[in-house]
Amino acid sequence: MWTNRRRIFDRHCQLPTPVWVGNELWVYYSFRINCRSYIGRLVFDKNLRVLDENRGILSPGDSKMFDENGVMPSCVLMTAIGFRLYYTGWHDRPQHNPGYGQAIGLVASLDGVNFTRPQSQPILGVPAVPPIVNSPCLVGDRIYFSHGTGCQNEFASYSIYRGQLDSPISISNIKPVVICHNQAMSRPCVRITEAGEELWSAVRRSDSKYRIRHYLNGQIDCEDVLPVSETGWDSEMTCYPWLIELDGRTLMLYNGNGYGASGLGVAELV
Repeated sequence: MWTNRRRIFDRHCQLPTPVWVGNELWVYYSFRINCRSYIGRLVFDKNLRVLDENRGILSPGDSKMFDENGVMPSCVLMTAIGFRLYYTGWHDRPQHNPGYGQAIGLVASLDGVNFTRPQSQPILGVPAVPPIVNSPCLVGDRIYFSHGTGCQNEFASYSIYRGQLDSPISISNIKPVVICHNQAMSRPCVRITEAGEELWSAVRRSDSKYRIRHYLNGQIDCEDVLPVSETGWDSEMTCYPWLIELDGRTLMLYNGNGYGASGLGVAELV
């Protein structure tokens, strides 16, 4: 059961993407300026109090690039030589249905603040050609991501797929993990435990509101992990979960109303 819910940041903070750096929790996130998505970073202490905010981490790519209309974080890794941030790039396709393309990109940094693009192309996906792919989660040499499976009334459907990460920019052996017909599964958060392959993802319902679902070995284990509150910032939806460990506790970072427009929250597993 997830309890002790509270909001820890009250501004637009979509897709919290955390990494521990010493005793600080760095959370990369997406925000919007003039309908384009950018990536910023929050720094929290171990009491989840905000120490710093930087809204200049990554901007959309140049014209005609796969990420020219927006960038959204998805998974960040610390390595011996710095940081690797995997993200979703957006590209408008006004003559298609849906009217956008998405692909998975990678940026690298020595300090976690100043990122560069090691290549101009995405590591997976071609914005002009279906399927749409986005929102990766890396676990060891596995990469999980949302994979477009169709589109109805301008709403794309997504399932979760898994691939083998042969190098930071090379993926092979792609197979479906969870097929979700006529619904959209958002970024997966995956853990390999004694129970097996555990996966959390927010799933769009028929009313276009998201709820967080838990899967175990590809099967639904819990339909609504974190029900909406009666009132307040997460009373309409809960979405984009990511699990972290803090002093022996398991916490879930998540978004609420407006796909993150209402801020960032945390819940504790008890």
